[in-house]
Amino acid sequence: MGESLNYSFKEFEGFKVLDLKGNLAVDNIAFFEKTVKKICDKENLIINFENVLFVSSSGLTALVDVSQFARENENRIILVWANGDISRLVEITDNYNFLIFAESLEEAVTKIHFYT
Repeated sequence: MGESLNYSFKEFEGFKVLDLKGNLAVDNIAFFEKTVKKICDKENLIINFENVLFVSSSGLTALVDVSQFARENENRIILVWANGDISRLVEITDNYNFLIFAESLEEAVTKIHFYT
């Protein structure tokens, strides 16, 4: 299949940032959801999409699912630097109500404070 999904974590202004690289597709969704839900059970999360090349429809469904999970736990997921393809997919599928986008880490932190 396509390129795998690699990840690493860092902190920014006291918030956890998940840096992704590769593709978010059917072959790595289960791992992605498990990893994100483990964090969002306890805290907010910023996901850096700068190096994500492709998000499949099943990847988008996983993003919506983990975002809803975070909200149920009174936390938020903010997607940073999502490319135009991801934005178009979200628009086509009418999922803007479930996902929060930011253009920088600073904006993501502001949105976490605003939405939680």
